[in-house]
Amino acid sequence: MRLKTQVIMMLFLSSIMSCTSAQSKEDKTNATTQTTNSTVESSLIHYNGELCNVWVENTLYEGSNPNYFYIKVEIKNTSENIIGIDLKDKWKIIYPNQWGNLHTPERNFIDEIRIIPDELDSLKMVKLFADFKNDSLEFLDPNKSFTYYTEFNANGKTGIDNTHEVGNFFYLSLDGQLFLTNGSKCERICFEEETLWQGNSVLTKPLNWDKIANENLIIERD
Repeated sequence: MRLKTQVIMMLFLSSIMSCTSAQSKEDKTNATTQTTNSTVESSLIHYNGELCNVWVENTLYEGSNPNYFYIKVEIKNTSENIIGIDLKDKWKIIYPNQWGNLHTPERNFIDEIRIIPDELDSLKMVKLFADFKNDSLEFLDPNKSFTYYTEFNANGKTGIDNTHEVGNFFYLSLDGQLFLTNGSKCERICFEEETLWQGNSVLTKPLNWDKIANENLIIERD
């Protein structure tokens, strides 16, 4: 029975991977999709993937909740096909995990809890392909970008400013994961050691701050 189930799953996965979406770009693209002009030079994190590029700006943001600060994340479709981003689980995105002040541009003591990323296994791929087919992902046309903000839910700008005299550097540890698909292949983006991510990024003070212009782009996790 177990072997039969595995064979059925393999055939199902193979069938899904061979399918392509026939829907138009206009039907596939959500209203929140937008084109932006971020550059690597203005990025805290920059990742080049197979289906997309991801930037996290080196600017920190204020929103309507003074107890939080926010980061801005941009995901750009660099492929030739429409891609879908799985944003249904608000904890399975890229988010700020910890911050602190440093006297030197390096963390010598690290004490933080981090997630164990989900595997991109056959079951996860089947689910992503099904969500792509059912239009339950955030869709991006080629060369278009999706931007979101998400919070650090323990301190706002005031909390950071109160410690501004401690050291000349500031670290922002990022965590989380993203899953994407174009209907025939999938990609996982996470902060595991074997990836090219630098999860603990160091900024030189003073920090850059801005206000979120469109709070509809906030993905709240709290």
